[in-house]
Amino acid sequence: MKKCPRCGVDNSLDSVQCSECSAPLQAAQQPTAYRPAVAGPGAVNAYKPAVAGPNSAGDSGMVRAGGGPLAGGDESSEVQSVVGQPLGGYQGPAPGGYAGPKTDPYGTVQAPPRMKYHDRVDDKPVKYSAIGSYIGPILTLIVVLAVGVFLYWKFVYLPKGPLDAMRVFVPSAHNNDVAALQSCITKDSMVVIANVEKAKRLGRSNINFDFFNSQNEGFEEGKQWVLKVKSLNETSAKILVKPGPAPNLGFSEESLPARFKEGYEFNLVKEGEAWKVDLQQFIQTMYSTSSSTGGYNTASTGW
Repeated sequence: MKKCPRCGVDNSLDSVQCSECSAPLQAAQQPTAYRPAVAGPGAVNAYKPAVAGPNSAGDSGMVRAGGGPLAGGDESSEVQSVVGQPLGGYQGPAPGGYAGPKTDPYGTVQAPPRMKYHDRVDDKPVKYSAIGSYIGPILTLIVVLAVGVFLYWKFVYLPKGPLDAMRVFVPSAHNNDVAALQSCITKDSMVVIANVEKAKRLGRSNINFDFFNSQNEGFEEGKQWVLKVKSLNETSAKILVKPGPAPNLGFSEESLPARFKEGYEFNLVKEGEAWKVDLQQFIQTMYSTSSSTGGYNTASTGW
């Protein structure tokens, strides 16, 4: 029904004038129907009411970018509608290149893609030098060689001099070879050789250098005697002469004095480039007094 704005009389919907006062009647407002906008780029859950009427079948209820209805069948015109933007306004990407959250056809908002590390603006490719790739292996090789050289010097080269001197001294003392002894003892120990020669001239023929009581038995390194480095540095060393795995009767663990259970200890010093045995110091330690020898029998050597 149409109500007359002047007299308030109800009139039929198709009346143009009031049946009571002949006042013109306005067209009755028709109910509106809502249609969602077509989902697509730049269109997120947007809609515009479409007026139902005689032309509602041909009117999509949508608007163009410049305003005005979008006629039915005009599919070439793009719907411009974005949440937060007025219809017909600017619908392009937001400043900075981010066009806002994306949605799928069901209206679910999708999170913006995470920026990968290599997509960062400040990420620059790292340049490697061909020489730099060899530095690590070269330094490792240098360290390994240095350690090897040190171990060789410490355990092979450095002990070689003192051990070689003792390998000359022990057989020379066993055989009472004075000339050979003079080649491997210190300068201060030469007085021992002179005293022995003097004693022999005075008739004391029982004096000899066989400190190991083995004149009448075999005396080979590795069998009857072995050498052991007790201490060592660049200028001095202490070498032990110990009974071997097949000792003789005069030089065995049972026959050693109590103070020499580890073996007879000889001091060596470096004179120039050669290692020499300090024979004088050994005799003073060995035969200083009968009590200090721990019961050592000096009669066999005459000392």
